[in-house]
Amino acid sequence: MQHCLSGQIAESLLVYLDDIIIYSPEFSSHLQHLDEVFQRLWRHGLKLQPNKCKFLQQEVKFLGHVVDKCGVRPDPDKISAVIDWPVPDTIRQVRSFLGLAGYYRRFVSGFAKIARPLNTLLTGVPVNKKTDRRKVQWSPECQTAFEALKAALTQAPVLAYADYSLPFIVYTDASGRGLGAVLAQVQEGQERVIAYASRNLHHTERNDANYSSFKLELLALKWAVTQKFKDYLTGARFVVYTDNNPVAHLQTARLGTVEQRWVAQLASFDYEIKYRSGKSNTNADALSRFPTVPAEHLEEAGSERGVTSAAIEPTCEVEGSDWAETQAGDLDIQVVKQLLEAQVAPTKLEHQTLSHGVRRLLQQQKRLLIKDGILCRKVLDEYTQEIRYQFVCPSSRCHEVWRKIHEAAAHAGVDRTLSRIWQWFYWVNMEGNEVLFFCHFYYFILLFLVSLFC
Repeated sequence: MQHCLSGQIAESLLVYLDDIIIYSPEFSSHLQHLDEVFQRLWRHGLKLQPNKCKFLQQEVKFLGHVVDKCGVRPDPDKISAVIDWPVPDTIRQVRSFLGLAGYYRRFVSGFAKIARPLNTLLTGVPVNKKTDRRKVQWSPECQTAFEALKAALTQAPVLAYADYSLPFIVYTDASGRGLGAVLAQVQEGQERVIAYASRNLHHTERNDANYSSFKLELLALKWAVTQKFKDYLTGARFVVYTDNNPVAHLQTARLGTVEQRWVAQLASFDYEIKYRSGKSNTNADALSRFPTVPAEHLEEAGSERGVTSAAIEPTCEVEGSDWAETQAGDLDIQVVKQLLEAQVAPTKLEHQTLSHGVRRLLQQQKRLLIKDGILCRKVLDEYTQEIRYQFVCPSSRCHEVWRKIHEAAAHAGVDRTLSRIWQWFYWVNMEGNEVLFFCHFYYFILLFLVSLFC
C-alpha cells in the first residue's frame, strides 16, 4: 500500500496497513484526490469493499481516534472500554489496562505522574505467562490512580493539528519523580494544545547528588525537543517556557560534560527560552498571555531589512567573502534560489524529483530570502528580539566553517563553537555535522596528548 500510494502520503492521505484516510481542504480538491487514489488502486490490481468505505465525511474514526476539521480526539467507543474496565487483580490485567490507556497518553496532561502507582506494580516483573497470573497488591493509591486515569480520558481535549506556518510553544517541567511537556500553538488567536508528553524518572535520575533541579529541568527541555516533539520542531521556530531561571539563561550558564552534550543536541533547533514562575507555568490560561512570534511577523520585519553589517563582518573568520559566488557552485541552493525568485512552489510530482537537500531547504521556505544574490535564513535573536540573518552554507564549505570558527574562537569548547556557528550560518543536516565535528575535535585532542606524552 505504501508503494501504491507513494507521493500522496502525508500530502492528501494517510495509510496504516490497509486503512486509508483521504483529506482535502475543499470539495473540488477532494474529488481529485479520490480519483487519483482510485486510479492507483486500479493500476495495482487492488479492490475496495464498498460496505467498508465511507465517502465525503465531516468526521471519521481512524486508528482509535475521531478526526474532524477541529482536531483529533479519542474514539468514544475505546474510551468506554477504559471506563468500564474492572479493577485489575493480576499483573496481566494491569498491563492490559495501562496499554489501552497509554495509547491515549498524548491527550492526558501528566499521564506518567497519574499512572505511577500502577506502573510501580509492574516494576521488576518479567514478561512471561507465569508472572502474568500473579496477583497484585492493590492499594488505595492504585485505586486513586485507576479512577484518575479514567476521569482524565473522559475529559480528554480535542488536540489541534500542527500548523507549520506558525511558531510552536513548548512548556517543560520536571519534578523529583518525572518529566512533563506540552506542545501548543496560537491558532486564530487561541492557544491550542497539540500534544502532551510525560515520563517517569529513571533510577539514576532520581539521585539528588547526580541530578540537581537545574539538570532535571534541562533534561526535560532536551527530552521534549529532541525526542518527544522532534518531528514537529525540526526546522520550525518555537519558544520554550520553563520555571527554572538558570535554564532560561542557558547561554551563560556553567555546564558540566553531560549538560554540554545535551545543549549540543539542541543546537540544531531554532528556539528561544523564556522564564515563567512555577505558579504561572501550571496555568494554561495564563500561559497564553505571553507573546509569540508568528512566521508572518518574521517575514514583515525582514522584508525591509537587508543582511545587517554585523552578519557579514569578518568576525566569522571564514575565507571567501563572496558568498553569492560560493553558493553558485551548490546545485541544491541554486534550485531553491530559482524557486524563490520565481515565487512558485513545486508541484507534488516535481517535489518527488527534487533532491533531499532541496526538500529540506524548502521546509524553511517561509524563512528564506535572497538578499544581494545571497540565500539567507531569517531568525529572531533571542537577546535583542531583532531579526538577523544566517548564510545558507553550501555543503562543500561546512567543514571549513567548523574549523575556521573553532580556530577563531581560540579553540573554544563545543558549546561556544556551536553557538558561534549557529549565529552566522545554516545548512541542511546541521545536527549530523555536529557529530562529525565532535569526532574531529576529540580526535585532534587525542593526537595532541599522544604527541605530548609518547
